[in-house]
Amino acid sequence: MDELTQAFSIALMDPLTVLSNKLTSELPNIAAALVTLIIGYFIAKTVAYLVLRFIEKTRLEQIVAQSGFLKFFNITEKLSFAVFFSKLSFYILMITFVMSAAEMLHLNVMADSLKVILLYLPNVFASLLVLLFGFYIANIAKNVIINGAKGMNIDYAVPLGKTAYGVIAIISISLGIGQLGIDTELLNIAAEIFLVAIAASLALSLGLGTRGVSAQFIAGAYVRDMYEPEDRVEVDGVIGTVLYIGSVKTIIGTDEGQEISVSNERLLKAKVIKG
Repeated sequence: MDELTQAFSIALMDPLTVLSNKLTSELPNIAAALVTLIIGYFIAKTVAYLVLRFIEKTRLEQIVAQSGFLKFFNITEKLSFAVFFSKLSFYILMITFVMSAAEMLHLNVMADSLKVILLYLPNVFASLLVLLFGFYIANIAKNVIINGAKGMNIDYAVPLGKTAYGVIAIISISLGIGQLGIDTELLNIAAEIFLVAIAASLALSLGLGTRGVSAQFIAGAYVRDMYEPEDRVEVDGVIGTVLYIGSVKTIIGTDEGQEISVSNERLLKAKVIKG
């Protein structure tokens, strides 16, 4: 019986002794890992605060809002760009310090996994920068096209601007995904099909379905050279003042206070008395 009790005690105590010795030998590493995590936490908090203040002091928040990036992806505008990057900076630094602590504790699998994440983060940053820059350029192009088209009295200024914005946005998304190391061949093919479809639709619309409108556009260019707003004209017995010359029609205000719309093609062909 005594031999059985002794064998049981040895079987129970040996693992505990080994575990105790292991913990004792690892205590310096555990202490170093805890100190690393505590120091890392305060460093990450400090850097996150500095990033938040830097973005708030610059126009980055405004640029992101103006680019339409959040609206395009249906992301709520309550999401603050400054807060997002501040928290992202905090978690990146914390991952770095956790990885260092894991190496101190010889948790190699955990450390290697965190290292893979850290090595991939530059690709994520590059992708975000490409997307933000691309959408910012898309927004500028949209505004330039809309304002320029309106200055030329083109009635379809807004659709033209939005189309240009969409095309640049799709290209930016493709480039951004490419920065993540993801194969974008299928996306590029889809984008090419989309662009070809738009071009084909415009060609068919202008060549077949809107021949009359195209004629009005051409007539509008001649009418703008011949007349200006505030000119007094008489068209087919209607006397009035030119109020507006559009791409396809001209608005004439009569002396009775009425506004008459006259197609530009008709204005070219009709007998018009000016003055």
